Amino acid sequence: MHVPERPDHGFPSPSALQRVVRCLPADIEATEQARHRVDATPTSRDLSYLDRLIRKPWGSEFRIYEDELTDVWSLHIKPMHRTSLHCHPHKLTALLCLEGTGTLSTCSGVAYALEPGVVLHIERGAYHRSTAGSGASLRLIEVETPSDKFDLLRLEDDYRNPATPYEDEQHAPLRLVERQPLGAVPLALQPLVDQRLAAYRWGRLRAQCLRGRYRFTVETGEQIHAATNLVFAIALEPRAGAPNEVTVLGPEGVVTATPETVYLTIRTR
Repeated sequence: MHVPERPDHGFPSPSALQRVVRCLPADIEATEQARHRVDATPTSRDLSYLDRLIRKPWGSEFRIYEDELTDVWSLHIKPMHRTSLHCHPHKLTALLCLEGTGTLSTCSGVAYALEPGVVLHIERGAYHRSTAGSGASLRLIEVETPSDKFDLLRLEDDYRNPATPYEDEQHAPLRLVERQPLGAVPLALQPLVDQRLAAYRWGRLRAQCLRGRYRFTVETGEQIHAATNLVFAIALEPRAGAPNEVTVLGPEGVVTATPETVYLTIRTR
């Protein structure tokens, strides 16, 4: 693995598993060359299809959680497949590795290892590409702020023209499975249900299901202090003085959780 061209000094996380993917001069130059390629405007005014399973050439993705500040997605990348080399010009992204191994590479030649527990914070405009290894599929959690799936600029793509915008409703054919007990439906097809975050704040979270290794819950910092099966906790409120930062806690960081802050927690069952 290459050493990042710029150190991660100034980043508030104490965990060695959390790194920052910087937007470097090579990224800025690439964006200037590619900006004319894409019109990411959605093809339909009805964006409800974003709540369904989105098929990708490299696997699939689906939304786990959404509110006015944060969008959280589950990505499944098939072995030996990779995403496009792309950036998000206007939003911050964090990639959390749940399962599998692989690599996140950049257009600057910098590479980061992906393995369970790793969190990569990606700056606006930083090009990145996730590649799964030859073993099991790579499962990532993607946290985005602000929420905008069409904030996308592709530089390279193994499967299609890089100028292709984000998938439209024709690429998400799966809807809720009917005539099955709700708990038996895979998480990707569960409906999103309202969650109260505060007196005037609401979010939407996938309903719980019986399948799968992980459980997603909205909890306060006070509730997760004693967690023993926590994988990640994603703050759903901005830190004071850092309104545009994605804050992710791992098991070792639970003691630093602010009691009154609301988190999206990912636990093993």
